[in-house]
Amino acid sequence: MANLIPDFVYSTIYFLFHFSNLLHGSETQGSWRPCDAMAFLTYGIVIATFCGPVIVSAVTYFRLKKLGDGYVSWTISTPVLALLLLLPWVLGLVLALVVQQDGYLGSYRGLYCYANNWSHF
Repeated sequence: MANLIPDFVYSTIYFLFHFSNLLHGSETQGSWRPCDAMAFLTYGIVIATFCGPVIVSAVTYFRLKKLGDGYVSWTISTPVLALLLLLPWVLGLVLALVVQQDGYLGSYRGLYCYANNWSHF
């Protein structure tokens, strides 16, 4: 779930965005507002995707630690799992907001909407 949901959202958004561009027959424009929104969402989703392996390793660690202590039937509680799955989305959107306020998100040469200048990364 930690990687499935962000990857599914990422691929769905990108498919719809680029399919729409193909139907309109135009590239992304620098002042085009949906490109800014697309860059914002993409940045947040990428951060959430990068946090997926951390979530999997944390749950595995907790499970093996409890198994080593003798708790064979240990399961993670629903609120803790929800927090672990929601935290990367919040972190991604906060970082996307910070990067967007600095002016680094937008159209890059009319090709895609993510970072508008690669010299800053």
